Order: sequence, then C-alpha cells, then structure tokens
Amino acid sequence: MRNIFSLKKGSIRQKLYSITLAVTIFTLLIFTVGQLFAAYVYTVRGLEQNLSVTAQTMGFQSAVSLEFYDSISAEETLIALQKNDDVIKGCLYDIEKKIFASYSATGEPCNAQLLKGMEVNEQIFKSKLYVVEPITARGDTLGYLYLENSFDIFRHYAKRFLTVVLGLFALALILAYRFIVYFERFLTKPVASLLNVVNQVSETNNYELRAKKISNDEVGQLVVGFNKMLHLIQLHNENLEKEKKRAEFANNAKTEFLSNMSHEIRTPLNGIIGTADLLQRSKLTEEDKKSVEIIAESGKNLLAIINDVLDISKIEAGKIHLDLTAVDLKKIIQSVVSAFSAMAKTKKIELKSHLDESLDFHVMVDEVRVRQVLTNLLSNAIKFTEKGEVNVHLEHVQTDDQGYFKISVLDTGIGISADKLDSIFSRFTQEDGSISRMYGGTGLGLSICKELVDLMHGKIEVETNKGKGSKFVVTLPLKKVDKVVEKTPSEQEKRDVPKLKVLVAEDDMINQKIIEKMLKSLGHEVHLADNGEVALEHFKEDTFDIVLMDMQMPVMNGIDSAKAIRAHEQENNLKETPILALTANALEQHKEMCYEAGMNGYYTKPITMKSIEEMLTLN
Repeated sequence: MRNIFSLKKGSIRQKLYSITLAVTIFTLLIFTVGQLFAAYVYTVRGLEQNLSVTAQTMGFQSAVSLEFYDSISAEETLIALQKNDDVIKGCLYDIEKKIFASYSATGEPCNAQLLKGMEVNEQIFKSKLYVVEPITARGDTLGYLYLENSFDIFRHYAKRFLTVVLGLFALALILAYRFIVYFERFLTKPVASLLNVVNQVSETNNYELRAKKISNDEVGQLVVGFNKMLHLIQLHNENLEKEKKRAEFANNAKTEFLSNMSHEIRTPLNGIIGTADLLQRSKLTEEDKKSVEIIAESGKNLLAIINDVLDISKIEAGKIHLDLTAVDLKKIIQSVVSAFSAMAKTKKIELKSHLDESLDFHVMVDEVRVRQVLTNLLSNAIKFTEKGEVNVHLEHVQTDDQGYFKISVLDTGIGISADKLDSIFSRFTQEDGSISRMYGGTGLGLSICKELVDLMHGKIEVETNKGKGSKFVVTLPLKKVDKVVEKTPSEQEKRDVPKLKVLVAEDDMINQKIIEKMLKSLGHEVHLADNGEVALEHFKEDTFDIVLMDMQMPVMNGIDSAKAIRAHEQENNLKETPILALTANALEQHKEMCYEAGMNGYYTKPITMKSIEEMLTLN
C-alpha cells in the first residue's frame, strides 16, 4: 500500500520509470526462476542417467566376482571408479546385503546401513545423488551395487548457468532503462507542456494562453479539450466584463438619475415646505391654517416617497450603515407615536402606546433607522384602519448582557389575505391594485422595514386576519447601556443662541429668500452669495460666524468653495469657521464629499425652522 500511495504522489516520469522497471524486473525474475528450474531438472536427469549407466556397467563386471566370491577382483573392479570424477563412493553387497567390496574417494567407509529402507533401482536426490543396482546372473540375484555421485558437478553447472542468467538479467534491465529514457519524452513532454500552460493560467488568470498539441494520443485530445475550455472561459469572462460594464454604466446612470431627481425635487420642495413652515408661524385664519397644513403635509408625503426611493437605492448598493448610539428606546417610541397622534385623531382612530416601565436604561441602536421602521409601520396601520384603534407595544426579554426588544404594532384595519403574506415585503408590492388606488402608497415601506431590520440583525413578523386587522412584530437584539446625558438642545438653549453673522451660498432665488427669512426671523444677520466663487470672495473680505453652503451651484460648486475657504484660513492662520452643507443632494457619497472638503455638518433640503434652529445651536 505504501508503494501505491508513493506512486500516486510521484511525477509521471517517476511513475513511468517505476512501472516499466517493475514489470521488467518481475518478468525477468519469472523467466530466471523458470530457467533455473529447467536447468536443475535437466542437470539432475543427466546425472541420474550417467550414474545409472555406470552402475549397470560396474554391476555386470562385478557379477563374476560375486558368483565366485572373489573379493579381490571385486575391489579391482570398483577401483576403476577413480577414473570417473563424478562418482565418490561405490559399495558392493552380497545377497545377504553384507559388504563384499568397497571404494570411497572421500574415505568414508561403506556399511550395511546404506541399503536399509532402499528399494532396488531407487534414485534419490536430496543432499546427494545415488543409485542401487541389483547384480544378477542367469536370473538369480547375486548382490547389490551402491554408487553415490558427487554433488559438485551440479553446483558447478548451477553456478555457471546462474552467472549467465544474471548477466542477461542485468543487460535486460539496462536495455529497458535506456528504452524508457528514450521513449518517455514522447509521453512526458506533451504533459509537461500542458502543465506549464496550466500553471501560467493559474498564476496570471490569462485565459488567452493556449497549450501546444504535440501528439495525437489521449494527451493530445486532453490538450484540445483544455484549449476549448480556455476559449469558453475567455468568452465567458469577456461577456462578464461586458455585462459588468453595462451594469456599472446602468448603476452610474441610476445613481446620477437619483441624485439629479433628488436635487431637482428637493430644491422646489424646500421652497414649498419652507414657505409653509413660515406661514404656520404667522397669524392666519383657521381656513388658511388648514390650507397651509395641506401644503406642508403634501410636501412631507412627497419627501417621504423620495427618501424611500433613495433608501432602496442605498440598500441595493450596500451603502446603508448603522450609526449606533446610546438612546432611550421608550422615548423614541413615544416621540413617533406623538407625531402620528394628529393623523389618528383626524381619522377618529384611537392611538395607544403600552411601554414597559421597567426599561430605565438606554440601548445601542441606530435611532434614525428605528424611527424609520416604526414610522412606516405606524403610517400603514393608521392608513389602513378606518375605525377602531392602533396599539404600539414595547416588551423586553433579557439574556445576560443581550436584550431582545419586541416592538409590536397592532391595528383593527383591513388585514391581509393569507396568500399575500409572502409578497408584502417585496418592493413596489401591495396586496392588490385596488389597495393602491384606494389608499395610495408606493409599496416600498414594508420592504424598507424588512431590509433595515435585517441590517440590525433582527426579524419582522406579521400576524393578520383579513377584515379584522394586523399585527407586525419587530424583534431586535440590542445591548443595554447605562443612561447617558442627551445632547439635544433644549428650547432655552435654542433661544439663547447668540445673534450670528451667517453667509448663505445658494443659487436658487426662492431658496435664498426662504433661508434668509428663516434666519432673520431668528434675529441673525444674513449675507447671500449666488455661487461658490462669490461666497469665497465674501469670506475673504469679511468675517462670518457660520457658512451655509449649497453643493450644486454654477461657476464654483460648494465642495470647491469649502476647500478654498479652508485653504484661505490656513494660509492666513485664521480660526476655522463652521461650514454646513445645506444641499438637495441626499446620497451617501455626497455626504462623504462634504466632510472630505472640510465641512462640519451635512443637512439635506427641505429645511424647516426647526432644523435651522438645531443646526445653529449644535454648531
């Protein structure tokens, strides 16, 4: 088994040498053993025949001596055996098997024991070769002649034959080795050439390489098959590269479209929502207030749709990242529920929250994403409930330092058909077209909820009964931490913000007026710039407490303007002035660009009085 395993690990050349030499040696061994056995049989038979003839001749000559009891003549007859080098002993026995005469070339005497247990004419080859020949005259047995042959002759023959055979054996091995050395290149060269190309392809991933076909045997067919495989892989890679470029182009086009769409829609939305926000703070009649609320609500709905589409794009690109902070989960839920109280009141639906009062600690979670999930679930619950109530529950199950929090939203609305449960978390999907026509919506809310919950390593489940309502349960594994002091500016802090000198870089005239009016209503001094270049000139000529910078402007954009301002500050050893991006671009890459340019904050349009107050307070 060891030889087999070692053979598996060796090269083709080693295997070829090993197998060929092994077969050659095995064949030669069988041939040698066969020849030795044949030579042995042939030699023994020859010695037996010679000894038998000698015994018959000597027995005939000794018959007269036995008949006349002439032992002297018998001795003389046996002494003639000296001329035969092969015979080393001769013993003549009478009829009673007593020694009558003897001859021994070795000096070993004859005795009567030699004939005991022997048959007449018996020839035995064990350690010696001998023959017993009966001596007869006129049909009567007169005695027996025992002749023993020398074994040296056999050894001589065997040694000479073995020398010849071993010489032939060695010659055959040498010829076999030379044969292998000469012919192995015809097998190993094509394989080595193929292996070289395989290694090059593996190291360089260059599928344009091709192996050279050297032979027309199985190795040649293997080379042809390998080259075909390389060709197919090359074509496949070329197609993949083309598809990759198309996908990248399409993705870039989609990103560019979303960026432009976000910018072009958010820009007028800033005017709509900003104006509505200003009007809501002014003295209006009840009817006018309702009209302004409709404008503001419509703007917020449109903004929500834009944000949903952007979130889907971010999820597809894998660019949504969690920003974990220590937050009070109860306070978040209370805040979201409070935000929907007016909507529920308008529909005459009772909105209740049931929060575990023992939750007096904070948890590590992305507050924005939790708010987004709960907002979508509550929005759906109220939207699809015509009467009854909507309840929000918060439960907690603690295991060591890991807490599992269940946020449940229950409604008494229209419910969902059981056969539609598998599709409600798919994008742009609602239960059926009539739902969309009756209640509106894009079908993105639940899909985004599912993606965000998965991102937070949680799960979202639904229980529903058609016509009786639904229950959505979000389970999140959150780590609890000690309470922290929240940095949200208080109303007093907002009022205590000093009067600031603000430079606003904005190319849209409507947005200029809205932002200017908001800032002035808070008592701040405002200086306007139509583009980044004008903003840079103003900054060099005057001193400002804060800069609000749009990103997309003619002549010089906000990114380049911010970089130029930072360079000017460094050149003149000036204190760094806070620069806040105030832009309609809402993609993550735009946020990164702003911070890389040296800006201190990033705020997306539309801007409200509340967001203006917070950004000025925090910066």
